[in-house]
Amino acid sequence: EMLEGTQTNFFLVTNGGCVLTADDGILKGSVRDSVLRVCTENGIPLQLRAPTVADLENASGAFLSSTSRLVLPIHEVVVNVSEGDVAGNPPNPATYHFPNCQVTKGIQELVLEDVKTHCVSLE
Repeated sequence: EMLEGTQTNFFLVTNGGCVLTADDGILKGSVRDSVLRVCTENGIPLQLRAPTVADLENASGAFLSSTSRLVLPIHEVVVNVSEGDVAGNPPNPATYHFPNCQVTKGIQELVLEDVKTHCVSLE
């Protein structure tokens, strides 16, 4: 399962445009709430379950959310899928590329607007 980073929440976008993110075992931050809100309000399919390494096979995008980054697209995920072989050779990592996910881009723009509507000016 892919849950979160030290200061971020992890999201995966399936080839069908559904956003996957964990709902248990994570810190539920305000920007994560914004992502969930904009998905719901804009008809973007959402599943609250932790994405797995197997889900990467059928993914078109991935992104992180955090207070400092809002929505940050992930362009590459590298996963060590083995422990190495009996001869002591290093593991053979699997690499997944997400160069231009339109769903992620749309969520990024929607979250920026959503955050602006929930901010208080310090002027």
